[in-house]
Amino acid sequence: MDYRLTLVGYKEFGRHTNWFPWNRFHQVFTHLGYDCDWWPDLTQFTSKEPKRIFICWNRPLDVARQLVNHPCWTPDHILLQKLHYGEQYPWTDTPEEFFRNWHWPYYELVCELAQTHRVFGFGCKTAVDQFPRKKLWCDKLDGRIFWIPWGSSVYSYEELMRAAPVMAGFTHDVGFVGSRWGQPHRGNAADLAQFLEPLTNNGYRSLVRGPGFCGPVSDAEHAGILKTSRLCPIVHAVNWRIERGVQDRFWTVFSSGRFGVVDNEGVYEFFDHADVVCTTDPGEYLELSRYYLAHVEAQRPYIEKVLGRIQREYNYYVTWKRILEAVVRE
Repeated sequence: MDYRLTLVGYKEFGRHTNWFPWNRFHQVFTHLGYDCDWWPDLTQFTSKEPKRIFICWNRPLDVARQLVNHPCWTPDHILLQKLHYGEQYPWTDTPEEFFRNWHWPYYELVCELAQTHRVFGFGCKTAVDQFPRKKLWCDKLDGRIFWIPWGSSVYSYEELMRAAPVMAGFTHDVGFVGSRWGQPHRGNAADLAQFLEPLTNNGYRSLVRGPGFCGPVSDAEHAGILKTSRLCPIVHAVNWRIERGVQDRFWTVFSSGRFGVVDNEGVYEFFDHADVVCTTDPGEYLELSRYYLAHVEAQRPYIEKVLGRIQREYNYYVTWKRILEAVVRE
């Protein structure tokens, strides 16, 4: 492929959690054999050559629009914009109603730019039909959106292929790596209080790390915490449960050969009900988590099924190969 891949933004470790998927994407592209740059901003965009595929999120702000209006942009360039609800906007104390009425600005942006440029959307597979404006943009973008499993950002291809169920050697009962973020009615503090803290505050030996707890951890530290924990809770912010978007934590827990109860029914977009343990009820979540803490061997069939699918198809190495081949053909 005579394109150079260019990631834009999120270059500083620890400044934003989006550094982690961007860092993994960079390594995935290199593994797949592509030439790849990673720019903190657009100051390095000083030439029309080579042809580039730009991969953008929302920082620097409005970077997609800046790119297509840049003097070095040419019709040969391609842009892939991460689709999400728009994190700079507030939620309310009725998030379901908020998202039903939301205008989904990044979906609208891709719709606008795709009319005149080689612009595509990509992102975590989420529900569409129950959000009228989101459905409108997605219908207009038919064929120009790539929905993917969002993770894991922790493991190299070789590490992922070597992964196997981890069923012994635990030093903690509960291990959790993630961020605590936001404020009332916007963020995940309430979700952690409902789903995670009843476990970590209940006499179990717990290890909780990440921004908002103790700062970011490396991939090696992240993997070490999960692999030495008897249970790895999988907890999403409320917006991801509403959108049914399964985030990196699910994919990383099972890529580590470990297990957790899932709080997001979006998991059924990828697996049968019999392949995962899922509930959105906090009380049932605690009850199920206690059961699998006490019966570790009962975790094995779930780990084997999910990890096997991750190794075969639900990983960034497979999905990015498909995306890049498709946008070049377009």
